[in-house]
Amino acid sequence: MIKSDIFQLNQRREEDRYVHVIAFITHQYYRLQDNLVDTFLTAVKSFENGAKRDHKEWTALSRKISCSQRFHRILRCHGRTPTF
Repeated sequence: MIKSDIFQLNQRREEDRYVHVIAFITHQYYRLQDNLVDTFLTAVKSFENGAKRDHKEWTALSRKISCSQRFHRILRCHGRTPTF
């Protein structure tokens, strides 16, 4: 129907016109639905990637702090104070 113009549509029988209009509306509806689903999936993937990145940064920082605390604990056990 997109390629048909109004003149061509008016040349058809009334029943055919309704079928074409309904088919066009249905096509547009499903096309919009596909676009919305694609947008939603893109947003979810972006959120997932951000969460993974944040978790990776948090894990690295947590390990760094944990190693530093263990190092200070070892030095205290041996009666030394860290000099940084």
